[in-house]
Amino acid sequence: MAVTSWILDFAKRRSVDTRSLGTTVPDLEAPGLAALGAAHFDRGCRPCHGAPGAATPVIPLGMTPHPPDLAPQIARWKPRELFYIVAHGIKFTGMPGWPVRERTDEAWALVAFLRRLPTLDAASYAALAGGAGPAVTGAPEDLDTVTARCAACHGAPARGRRSPLVPALAGQHLDYVVAALDAYATGGRKSGMMRSIAAPLDGQLRAAVAARLVGTDEGSDPGGTNLVPTGSDPGASGGAPGGIVWQGDPSRDIPACVSCHGPGAPRHDARFPVLAGQSADYLRLQLQLFAENRRGGSSYGDIMRAIATRLTPAQIDEAARAYAALAGGVS
Repeated sequence: MAVTSWILDFAKRRSVDTRSLGTTVPDLEAPGLAALGAAHFDRGCRPCHGAPGAATPVIPLGMTPHPPDLAPQIARWKPRELFYIVAHGIKFTGMPGWPVRERTDEAWALVAFLRRLPTLDAASYAALAGGAGPAVTGAPEDLDTVTARCAACHGAPARGRRSPLVPALAGQHLDYVVAALDAYATGGRKSGMMRSIAAPLDGQLRAAVAARLVGTDEGSDPGGTNLVPTGSDPGASGGAPGGIVWQGDPSRDIPACVSCHGPGAPRHDARFPVLAGQSADYLRLQLQLFAENRRGGSSYGDIMRAIATRLTPAQIDEAARAYAALAGGVS
């Protein structure tokens, strides 16, 4: 039995090493990356693998092979190898691959967390991941449970988000958040993290959760109050006059961002999100995902995909920084 286990482990190691060759490893110390991975681990991985300071889950011990305690295993694997395992899973075990192949950025977030796992005790694990909310079980859940899970990452009207890689939702357009949750639930918007949360919910519960998170009753929409700070020059607040946010780039058939997302322009549709005050990291990531056709979304996603493919990397960075510098709209 020991010889068989060694042979299988050796074959697994060699296979993962070979197949992960050439993988480009991003900055795993990027702000908020490990925290985002920790939140997903606590919801989706802890029920099988356990966590620092917690008793080993009983039911997974009956699996063959049973899911291991991961902390002692991490040092055996290079970052690129951990990514391959997270992305593709391990055949003939209960270890699944990442459910949405387009979102490699989400898989890297989990790798960033796993690299820290061996150094965490119960207290430091709780600080990094303990506020992630209840684990996702797929069983029917009530409004308070789902809202707590969502608010752990996205914040609530009185609390900020846990990572600059996720959007703040307080003060966002209600219609936009509802449409986003619907798109996640159907797979129209790509996210392994969000689909596992949104898909088990019916439409009525998704709408109720959205209303809680934006901080309004279902009939109102405070996102429409997104304004440039009083007395400020729009060009100075959102980039230089003539910049991509305020003027667009007619030579590349790119409209001004403010024409749909504000601030200071008539809102065309409540399903267009408020961007002012979101983090530059989040906005930059979304534009890159659109440009690479890895994001999806509601029926309006095609509009942004066409625009994002025409943006240069410098324009993506300019738009992200400009909107992050704006006050108002999203807290």
